[in-house]
Amino acid sequence: MSFHSYVADNYSNQKDEALQNYFGSLPDSTKIFFLNTPEIVPFFHGNDYYQEVMIFDNSVWGEGSLPIITNGDADLVVIGDHPAKYDIPGLFDKYVKATSFAKYTILQRR
Repeated sequence: MSFHSYVADNYSNQKDEALQNYFGSLPDSTKIFFLNTPEIVPFFHGNDYYQEVMIFDNSVWGEGSLPIITNGDADLVVIGDHPAKYDIPGLFDKYVKATSFAKYTILQRR
């Protein structure tokens, strides 16, 4: 018999602290697009954000909002693990990598 503790595994995990420090330091006026990263939204204190979340292969919450990224309308784009659906040529052309931590990459508008 084996035992696995999620709490013990994450006790020394610094991800939440890093996310809180990063997003807590952003001005509330920052426009952010959260791409398939719904777990990150609570760390952002502003009100101007967009998100698209793939729940199942054929069920996407916020579907149709990718032009916000393509047009460069968001100041930042947060990307986590993303399905091949988001491997679209030109999708991130208006952005450059700002930073990354844990499994997340943050892009900022050029």
